[in-house]
Order: sequence, then structure tokens, then C-alpha cells
Amino acid sequence: MTTPPTVQDQFGPPAQPAPQQPTSGLAVAGLVLAFLAPLIGLVLSVIALGRTGPGKAKGRGLAVAGAVIGALGTLAGALLLIGIVALGSSADEETVVVDSAAQDAGVEGAAADNDDSDEAAVEEGAAPAEPSVEAGPVDPEVTEFSELTAEDWAALLREPETRAGDGVVFFAEVFQFDTNTGTNAFLANAGYTQPTTEFEFQDTVFVQLSGDAGSQLAEGDVLRVEGVVEGVLDYDTLVGGSNSVPSVTAVSIENVGLADLSGDVTLGDLEAGEYGGAEVEVTITNSGDVEYNYSVDVVAESEDGATQYETTYASADNLAPGQSTTVTASFFDDLPDDATLRIASVDRYDY
Repeated sequence: MTTPPTVQDQFGPPAQPAPQQPTSGLAVAGLVLAFLAPLIGLVLSVIALGRTGPGKAKGRGLAVAGAVIGALGTLAGALLLIGIVALGSSADEETVVVDSAAQDAGVEGAAADNDDSDEAAVEEGAAPAEPSVEAGPVDPEVTEFSELTAEDWAALLREPETRAGDGVVFFAEVFQFDTNTGTNAFLANAGYTQPTTEFEFQDTVFVQLSGDAGSQLAEGDVLRVEGVVEGVLDYDTLVGGSNSVPSVTAVSIENVGLADLSGDVTLGDLEAGEYGGAEVEVTITNSGDVEYNYSVDVVAESEDGATQYETTYASADNLAPGQSTTVTASFFDDLPDDATLRIASVDRYDY
């Protein structure tokens, strides 16, 4: 007797369910910190937004919520700070004044610091303007550009005029081009080491360019700059105050992007958790020369990397230069025997 065909014989084996994507630990941490430390929560949530969504880890909703809450908390704090500054300041708005050390760079509207200057001083009470700088000629005798230490960088920020004429090497993240000079000059978040995240730099430098060197640059680009220190640039801020920053004429620029920090993290062996799931010891070493906080995403996946089982998160706070610490990162689910570990991302920040 012939056995009638089954549904499986007619239509083939049932489709296998799509593998579940893991929930991003960074999104969870961002949402929690959005309530406790809004700025840090905002930073982590924004990073998590790029790592969640279709085809990536789950938790985009958590990332969005963390970003919104963190942004509101940060905005509230900023408004409070602005209110305090406004109440404590009775000075009238000052016009843009550029230190005499920056005059050779071609700063428009500069005021001379000595009586022999041929530059006309900006009349007090004139409408505030953005700093306007034409790329000045670079001293042809400057052929050597020195790497800076933390102490050198602090001294340059404190008294740029004392380094006028010196060749220096630093890193700059473009954040605002000068509206009067187009691509010939820009303000940059800057530092003496290559950054690892877009929020790492806290200092500002005014960078002047020659010719059309800036035409290929965009806001957010991270550059290695060899340049000559011109002096100080003083300008008014949007909240009625003033700011003084170093002014540097770039001799050469290289778009280098963000540095890779995966070498700062070492993963131990994957072991069964005491109450289920799995655990791994994560050793984090601060390779920088100032104190940093670290956050690390670790992915458990199949040997061929085709299937991601789960993502976990590890962090270390206030690591001194060269200091190492070991923390335990936990996976909540039981992982298959073929699971391997991969460092998905490493971020550090000093606030």
C-alpha cells in the first residue's frame, strides 16, 4: 500500500526561524545614565543609535529614549549655566579683537597691542562679528614640527603667544568653517593625541589654511595637522562672553579619522555563569596619557561570524595612564558550544 505524501513531502521542510539579534548593552547603559549623568547618557545613546536597528543589535528604542532624555537633561543643565553666567555678567558685548601675535596671519579687524602698529583698532560698540582670517604666509624657515606632550599642549592653550613661530603637530576635528573666509579657515576641537571618539576633544583651536586646502574637508573630519603657531585669536561668543584660542596656520594636513582602541582590551575565556548564561573577564588598559573612562561592547557569535547570539557591555572608570583593570561581563542567555567572542567597539572619554 502506498503511503500518501505528507505536507512536508509536498512543500519541503518548514522554514527555520531567523536568528534573534542581541540587545545592545550600550543602549541599555545609555538609557540608565541618561537619568544619572545626562551628558554621558546622551553620548552613549547616540553611539548606540548607529549600532542598532534592522540587521544590527536590538535596542534602538532604548537608544532613542536614552538620547532624548539625555539631550533634555543636558539642555536643562546648559540653560541653567547660561542663566547663571548672564546674571553674573554686567559687561557690554565687546568687538572681536585679535592679539597682535595673530596680526601677521591677516586677521581682519585686528587691534594692535602696541603704539607702532599700522592696524586700526576696532571701534568700541561696533557690531560683533565672527573672526575673519586670511591664510597668511608661512615662515619658510620653519621646517621642523614637534609632537606635543600634555604639558606642551596645556602651555600652548594657556599662552599661545609664547609659541608664536613654532612648528607643532596636533590633531583637529573640524566643527565650524569661518563664514567670511569660506574654506580658508575653521574652528576645530583639538588635542595633542589622535582622538578615539568624536566627543573626546575639549579644547578649541583656530586653524588657517593656504589656498584651497580646505575645499576637500567637511565638518567632523579628524585631521593630523603640522602647522605654525601664529598667536591668540579673541572672539565674542553667542551668549555674550568672549573666548581666546590659539591660532595656527596649517602647513600640511592629513585626514586620519578616529584611532582604534581595540588593543586596549583583552578578553578572557568564555565560562558558564554561576546562575546561568555565560561570563567573560574583560581586561581594560588605558593607553592614553591622561585619566580616561572606557566602555566596551563584546559580541558572542558563531565561529564564522554569520550569527550573533548576544552582546554584552563592560566599563571601567577613572583609569590612570597605563593602569589596567579586569571586570566581568555577563551574557544572560546560555550560549552554544561554538560561540566565540569579538570586541565590537571600544570608546573612551575623560568626562
